[in-house]
Amino acid sequence: MKKLRGMLVALIAITMLIGSSTLLSSNVNAKEKEDNVFYNEIVTVGEEPINTESDSGSKPGMLKGIVNMWQTTKSYSNMSYSGWTTYGNRKKSNSSTGTISFTVSSKISNSYSGSIKVGVKKVESVLGFSLSSSQTYSMTNTWNCKKNTNYKVQYRKRYKVYKVKQTQTTINSWTGQITKKNYYVTVKKKDGVDVRVVES
Repeated sequence: MKKLRGMLVALIAITMLIGSSTLLSSNVNAKEKEDNVFYNEIVTVGEEPINTESDSGSKPGMLKGIVNMWQTTKSYSNMSYSGWTTYGNRKKSNSSTGTISFTVSSKISNSYSGSIKVGVKKVESVLGFSLSSSQTYSMTNTWNCKKNTNYKVQYRKRYKVYKVKQTQTTINSWTGQITKKNYYVTVKKKDGVDVRVVES
């Protein structure tokens, strides 16, 4: 009986020891897990925010919690035309109606105005074409003329106009302040020539 009681006491002691060890191990793991989460969530060092962007005006070692994000989009605006340019003239004829035969050629280039903040390559990728592209357009036609009338052949350059919007979102991770600024670029894409014959 005494032997059985002794074995029972030893068994209880072993069980308590195992339970204590398991509990201690669980607490250590939980503490390590808490520490890992804590260190992953650090957003400041001392009183200075973490630097997420180089700042040439900052002193060495100074931290600045500024995050800049850019979004670039395009939208079609309208058609645009140059003024009419006289390409040639036909003097009036008293004896015949006659015709005007002409071939108009003109080189047209893409162009833009405004402030590019995200770089030319980014703007071009959003538009789908080069900002510096050019092309020569030609048109051949014949126009019937009336007697005793002067005529002139005119042409104008034609463009498709796009608006490129560059949105800058600035987040201060130290104060939580969020600001947005928009910058615009107007792009004129070559689209051909229009030709007309008018009385003069």
